Amino acid sequence: MPKLNIHVNDQNGKTQSQFGKAKDSEKIVFFNDSSTATLTVTIQSQPGMGVALCDKNGLGVDSFTVAPTEKTKAFTICNAYQGTTFKYTAQVGTAAVEDPIIIIERYSSIAISVPLTTAIGIAAVALVAGAAIATWGSRRQAPA
Repeated sequence: MPKLNIHVNDQNGKTQSQFGKAKDSEKIVFFNDSSTATLTVTIQSQPGMGVALCDKNGLGVDSFTVAPTEKTKAFTICNAYQGTTFKYTAQVGTAAVEDPIIIIERYSSIAISVPLTTAIGIAAVALVAGAAIATWGSRRQAPA
C-alpha cells in the first residue's frame, strides 16, 4: 500500500513538516524527527464530513502524540470521511505551532483506463466503417 510520510521537526524554533499529497485510503505516517521533544498533533477535519484519520483498528483520531522514543505513528484516511482536505496542527516540544493542509486525491472505482477507452473507440469506428462499406457495396450494381 502506498503511503504518505510526514516528517515533523523543530527548525530554528518553528515546527516544520515535509510531505507530499495523500491518496484516498493511503497510509499516512507521522515521523517525529526530534530526538528530545514530543510531537503533538491535532487533526482538523472538514465540518460535517466525519473524522479524517483512522487508526489501525478503524477508530477515528482527533489528536495524538509521538514521543521521541516512538518516532512514528501511522493512520489511514477513514473510509467514511467525505472531505477532500484536512488540516492539522503540529508542535514539536515548545517550538511554534504549524498548521499545514493535506489534500486527498480521490479516485472513482469505475474509472476506465485510457488504453481501454482507445480500443473501444477504434472498435466503434471500425464497426461504422464496415457498415458503410457494406451498404455502399449492396447498392452498387454489376454492369450488364
